[in-house]
Amino acid sequence: MKQKITDQIIIVAVVCTLFFAFLGSARLWDRDEARNATCAKEMFLRGDLIVPTFNGELRAHKPALLYWIMMIMYTIFGVSEFSARAGSAFLGLGTCLITYHLGRRLLPGSGGFWSALVLATMILFAVSARSATPDAALVFFSTLGLAAFAWGYFSHPHPSFGTGRTENFVVGCSWADQNCGSSPPERLPWRYTLLAYIALGLAVLAKGPVGVILPLAVVGLFLTVELQRPLNKGSSFEANAQSKILAWIELFAKLLSPRSIWQTAKWIRLGPGLLLTAAVAFPWYVLVNIRTGGAFLEEFILRHHFQRALTPLEGHHGPVFYYPLALLMGTFPWSVLLVPCGLFWYQVSKEDPSRRSVVNFLLIWILVYVVSFTLAQTKLPSYILPVYPAAALLVGCFLGHLADSNQCACRGWFWVALGVLALVGLGLAGILPVVAYRFFPGEWWTGILGVILLGGTLVAGLWAGRDCWRQVPGSLLAAAWAFVLVTLGILPARISQYRWLEPLLERYQKAGSPPVAALEFCEPSWIYYLGRNIPMIDRAERARIARTLEEGLLIVRERTYEEVASELPPHRAVVSGPRFLREEKILLLAAPEKAASLALVAELPPAGPSRPDTLR
Repeated sequence: MKQKITDQIIIVAVVCTLFFAFLGSARLWDRDEARNATCAKEMFLRGDLIVPTFNGELRAHKPALLYWIMMIMYTIFGVSEFSARAGSAFLGLGTCLITYHLGRRLLPGSGGFWSALVLATMILFAVSARSATPDAALVFFSTLGLAAFAWGYFSHPHPSFGTGRTENFVVGCSWADQNCGSSPPERLPWRYTLLAYIALGLAVLAKGPVGVILPLAVVGLFLTVELQRPLNKGSSFEANAQSKILAWIELFAKLLSPRSIWQTAKWIRLGPGLLLTAAVAFPWYVLVNIRTGGAFLEEFILRHHFQRALTPLEGHHGPVFYYPLALLMGTFPWSVLLVPCGLFWYQVSKEDPSRRSVVNFLLIWILVYVVSFTLAQTKLPSYILPVYPAAALLVGCFLGHLADSNQCACRGWFWVALGVLALVGLGLAGILPVVAYRFFPGEWWTGILGVILLGGTLVAGLWAGRDCWRQVPGSLLAAAWAFVLVTLGILPARISQYRWLEPLLERYQKAGSPPVAALEFCEPSWIYYLGRNIPMIDRAERARIARTLEEGLLIVRERTYEEVASELPPHRAVVSGPRFLREEKILLLAAPEKAASLALVAELPPAGPSRPDTLR
């Protein structure tokens, strides 16, 4: 118990420094963060828990759970960048703690402890925990649901391998394979049933049907494979290729048999469970559908599910290897340990086939998501974020092996992994200052990110060279912690200072600015920082353009302005400046008699180093 408390204190301390430090220092990023935060802000100001809106119009991209969480944070901390992101940070912390407890059940020794820390320092997971997006909520509730199924299935103690905190290690057993010494319960215990299906219901409120379909697919496929394990009883890794192929053919032939499906559904209590999930999720969907006359579900299901699955939307497409590559990049820096971790798990399964259930569960968890989203046409790296806890458990067990046994099962490949990490660090140290000079003059210090990786590699290599493998995981973790903190905490805060339009609109809001409209283009962050809706005007609506210029400000891109300047009423550019990370300018136009007074607000010194040109 004392070790368990100590572990969790360390995890909370490390995770909080990563997820909460500098959380509100950077402005909301376009476009998802600004859209979500603005939507929650509009619902918060209206006191409406049902209908999500953005810029005064229905927003049917996501369900309401994210907005509810943000509204709670707004109530506690006030409306700000920090409060918009704080819910994700708390959920990210919760996912790390769930991973820790799941690791204590599935892995030997300190594997669960290292798994939680590995997850927190995986770059894309940390991004999700520091962003005003629904990804952290989906990952948290999907992980909780899958963990509840795993806690119910892997429910009996079993001797561990290695040294360390062995009393907590549990391995899975096939229902008919008694070589493990114990077997799972006949059905999922009710306490885990309630926890699992309530969690999946909340996952449906976080991001839609994917929150229940894919976790149940993971559990269903895993249990079906476990039911068929007797087919391979007594087989070994040295079995010839022909016998392996025949065994796999026989296995897949029975996976979808009615008997297997019925046994699996019976064990997970599928009927009562789905009713419970529906009781959690359906009331809001019914209410929002009634309030919007069916418009929400029509757009949410048809466009944001079926259309995304069948056609690539918004340019988000990729090849068949998109998600394996995205997983390698998103789990950096731990992805460099792919080969040593794979060899380690192969050896573990080879030495004791009873441990294959744990391997099967984690691999099926990953494969179901990767294969499912590979088949979908619209692709984004964040779609497979729910597999990151499984990947962290695979890596964490390997690090626990190093820390507990003071040995390395695959030294040669581990040195190769350190070499790859050193090369990446060397490349970042050379490339990042050049990129910074191009886009963010003065931020040459970004090369320190590569130095951090090089330093961590050097220290880990020195310990490994002395056969002090117990010190290696801590060295790598320290480097990963510093890398993530600088990359996602300090660097965004610095880069955000190069955005001039958002703070300008914020000053206009505080000064009680006149009406503002945008000509054919509007970034969501402009709406958030102005604090009110920004109407979008088409160039053909000349009367609205004239009225806007007469009464207030018109925001327009330079290329659009060059096309329509001759057709506009008399006007003057109040301020202009570069669009953030784009090779174009943004102009704010007003009637000549109003331009001078509006320019006085624009001439106030901006918060950062990027200053716009006033009175063009």
